[in-house]
Amino acid sequence: MREFVFVGFEPWASAAPIFADASIATVRWIGVIVAGFVLAFGIWQVREQRDRVRRPKARFGAAPEKELEFLKRQAFRRMQIGGLAAIVGGLMLVGLHLPAQDAPGWWASAWLGVLFFSGWASLMALVDATSTWLHYSSESAQTDAEKILLEYQMKKMREKAERAAVDAEQNPTSEDEKTSAKKAE
Repeated sequence: MREFVFVGFEPWASAAPIFADASIATVRWIGVIVAGFVLAFGIWQVREQRDRVRRPKARFGAAPEKELEFLKRQAFRRMQIGGLAAIVGGLMLVGLHLPAQDAPGWWASAWLGVLFFSGWASLMALVDATSTWLHYSSESAQTDAEKILLEYQMKKMREKAERAAVDAEQNPTSEDEKTSAKKAE
């Protein structure tokens, strides 16, 4: 069994190893499974979003042109995030299979690449989330303004109908006025 040494943290060293009872092979297999999942997810996401970028009308139907453009840009951003996830998964697999003792430079480069591309993907996801929030908040504000306008128009129409009903009760039309209105039509 391998011992873990933490410089400056000797009092806590006995509690620090998460996988103290697990063998290195078990930990490596868990890493390979996680890396494979990240790689597969990235590839699937690139393929799925590429279809949305290439054929937005087939995927989103009869949406307005402005909405189609937004959805196309969103799919392109998500395709980039999927590509970065695939790169991260590939670098994780490389880092897991490189022995740290024999090729420390390559091993460190692989794991620094994982950190770099993970950070980049996180920033891209933040940009995508912010862009989506801004788009739909402006859409929501526009919908709210249209709703208020329609409610105002409905209120005016109801008031007009009520005034017409009250007017008709107070000033009933005679039979002569009704027949002359029918002839005019």
